[in-house]
Amino acid sequence: MSDTLIHPLKKTIGIFARQPLLGKVKTRLAQVFDPLFVLKLYEAFLLDTVDKVRGIKNVSQKILGYTQSPEAQKYFTEVASDYTLWPQPDVSLGERMLAFFEFAKSLGSDSTILIGTDSPTLPAHYLEEALTLLEQNDCVFGPATDGGYYLIGMNKPHSEIFAEVNWSTSEVLLQTMHNCQQAKLKVAVLPPWYDIDEPVDVAMLRGHLMALEMTGVNNRQDFPNRTWEVINSLQSHTRQQVGDSG
Repeated sequence: MSDTLIHPLKKTIGIFARQPLLGKVKTRLAQVFDPLFVLKLYEAFLLDTVDKVRGIKNVSQKILGYTQSPEAQKYFTEVASDYTLWPQPDVSLGERMLAFFEFAKSLGSDSTILIGTDSPTLPAHYLEEALTLLEQNDCVFGPATDGGYYLIGMNKPHSEIFAEVNWSTSEVLLQTMHNCQQAKLKVAVLPPWYDIDEPVDVAMLRGHLMALEMTGVNNRQDFPNRTWEVINSLQSHTRQQVGDSG
């Protein structure tokens, strides 16, 4: 009787991102902060996230799904040359995510996770844990403190997950979990983390990065150095006090 060959799982990490263009990224932050500062901050988020994913071990492929805009493919070819580039279709967020998972599966992926660029302090080991959890679960989610999620992972596309979800609301995670329950999917969950979407979130980010720097955690490989550098210039770029923005 011959031994059965065990092939390692093909694991994929994807990032959704857009080309950093003045006035086109993090527009809610630009209501309080200098648009040029916001542009630099977003690009720091993006580049730090690209580097974070590069450091994850045992990943078969990395995909960067970019929002289509003038020169976007050229830009991402330069900053993510080791990624497979995938232009996002011009449809709803749920449809884009489903299309991404279908694309990853077409490339032979057995386990796929997807993140955005709005959580620059997210520990890299959360991504590694998510891929491990997919070995025994249908889906994995990283809940965001705003009611959405900062990470989603699946072993194969499940279109029902994205049905009738009110995107960009505090109900996203709840509605998604309801869909998973109805579909009888086995779900794993990561610890909650925060996104940077609103002006008040910048103060949280600044304090967190300062705390990490003071405790020496900034020496870890996944510390967002570019974000820390940009956030240190915060005082000279405010249009009004952060405390007045909410």
